[in-house]
Amino acid sequence: NLNLSSISFLFTIICILFLTNAFNYIDGLDGLLSINLIITFIYFALISNENISLFLFLIIFLSVYLIFNLKFFNFIPKIFLGNSGSLSFGYLISTLIIIQTQFYENSEPAIIIWSVAFVVYEFLTINIIRIKRKKNIFKRDLNFIFNLFKNEYNSAISLILSSLIHLFFCLIGLVMNYFELYAASLVLFTIFFFLYLFLRLIQLNQSKT
Repeated sequence: NLNLSSISFLFTIICILFLTNAFNYIDGLDGLLSINLIITFIYFALISNENISLFLFLIIFLSVYLIFNLKFFNFIPKIFLGNSGSLSFGYLISTLIIIQTQFYENSEPAIIIWSVAFVVYEFLTINIIRIKRKKNIFKRDLNFIFNLFKNEYNSAISLILSSLIHLFFCLIGLVMNYFELYAASLVLFTIFFFLYLFLRLIQLNQSKT
């Protein structure tokens, strides 16, 4: 246990702000954020017996929204979450993580972090790249992983690959949870971040973006 004492509240607020904004970072490709959220809520439901009805409602809502966002049928209008939607869901995930880990004994912090691994890794990587290139970290660019996939393949392949990355991290979390490898989970989470950063830098160097 890490006791932050008097700065724990401030640290929590900062983490909520960063994670909320991190979800806005991946809202640049139609369907990516909603699929990410669906996988995340399924992950929450699998690792905890609490709030199942809430997770089911959110999964159904996002699944219906996905039909309109990707516009599967020509006769339906296309809709978007927008910044307010992505930020709201980012805040919702942040608060749910706190609720799940602080109020329910069967949700380990070392396990639930995998539900946001892709979002956190990409958020940190993008800002590290901007700092490395001496760019304004608040100025949006096209170096997001889904943009690089899109440039190399197409939007559909980019959506699939990005979603599979998120799914892969969630599966790791489920395995860690099944075997109760909580300490190993934290170590692996850190190792995977540096591996993700390394591979993203290679990807970026090979791209013309």
